[in-house]
Amino acid sequence: MSIASEVRSRRALLTAGLGAFAATVAGAITRPDPARAHDPDDVRLGGNNFPTATTAIQNTTTDSTVVWAVSSSGVALRGSSSSESGVLGSSNSGNGVVATSESAAGVWASSAGGNGVYGHTNTAVGSGVYGENTHQGYGVAGRSNSAPLGANGVFAAATLGDNTANGVGVWARSTHGVGLYADAVEADAVALQANGVTQFRRSGRLTLKAGTSSVTKSGIRIDAGTLVLATLQQDRAGIFVRSAVPNAAGDSFTIRLNKAVAADIKVGWFLVN
Repeated sequence: MSIASEVRSRRALLTAGLGAFAATVAGAITRPDPARAHDPDDVRLGGNNFPTATTAIQNTTTDSTVVWAVSSSGVALRGSSSSESGVLGSSNSGNGVVATSESAAGVWASSAGGNGVYGHTNTAVGSGVYGENTHQGYGVAGRSNSAPLGANGVFAAATLGDNTANGVGVWARSTHGVGLYADAVEADAVALQANGVTQFRRSGRLTLKAGTSSVTKSGIRIDAGTLVLATLQQDRAGIFVRSAVPNAAGDSFTIRLNKAVAADIKVGWFLVN
């Protein structure tokens, strides 16, 4: 073999060797390291991940959604915990958690041993739980299928309002309609039951002065169906309430006795309807 042929053969072998080395290096760069792919702190799609530290995804430049989970039939996003909150949402100015649905519940919560939904606030102008319906439905609704727990007046209530201080347990208010409506569906049901002292603002006492036989209460709402109930608050022989007449046009009512009294006497009154 001539010297020129031997040089050309050596060059060919060297070129082939360099090509194979370059291919090996390129393959090592492009192929993931098996040990790195199974790092417990990596997040892998389509598999279980067991991180040993917190995984944070932050967006500090735009108002775009940070994480968007979409599912055509299953659960889009699920969180669970054996001791802490399954899902925690917080915000400095907006809503901590927003949930919407086109046909089912916006938020569906269930608990095997505690409250299904618990709401808490530290402000006097907010509510622990606030419900609003803008289309003739219920703002807040509760349902229970449990019977009374006993004959001591303790009930398994669909809705419970409990105030441990000196405030109101349940406040019902209406601008123009009915503030509180109690409905007994079946004939053996009770629409309203009170256990304890009851107070009504449309009741009170009037004093008939000595020498008079009637007294009028003015400036109180009287409707066409209002009933006035009146009874003496003192025992006077031969004295009784002759009539209690409502005046819807004048928003007043008049209580008359059978005769003038020799001394002041008090009459209790109560308006119904």
